[in-house]
Amino acid sequence: MKALILAAGEGTRLRPLTLDRPKPMLPIAGKPLLEHLVNLLVAHGVCDIAINLDYKPDVVTSHFGDGGAWRARIVYSHEERMLGTAGAVRRLQWFLDERFFVLYGDVLTDLDLTALAAFHSQRRAVLSAASRA
Repeated sequence: MKALILAAGEGTRLRPLTLDRPKPMLPIAGKPLLEHLVNLLVAHGVCDIAINLDYKPDVVTSHFGDGGAWRARIVYSHEERMLGTAGAVRRLQWFLDERFFVLYGDVLTDLDLTALAAFHSQRRAVLSAASRA
């Protein structure tokens, strides 16, 4: 499986915290939120990850590089203008050539992605959506 992490937002409501970094790079428990999500994906066997970027993309790309330090392969999609969720997925259709997860880069979760993928497969679903309260 593959994944797309949506991380293009500017985070204006969190100013001044986001003046020098995008919202998904704000630290939680000593590391960027986005790093928690990459670790979650890798822990569930998802090692091919795309991240869409717009605001301060160099902060993300310089931190993660090609993803090797996280046992992942990370590709980036630089949006010249915000495309929204569906636009980001469409732009990466060349990469998303099999089942994939879409995660919001500003939402911390410990969702059991393996169980979600199994649920999706068992029901032969076209789309599954999940949230954790």
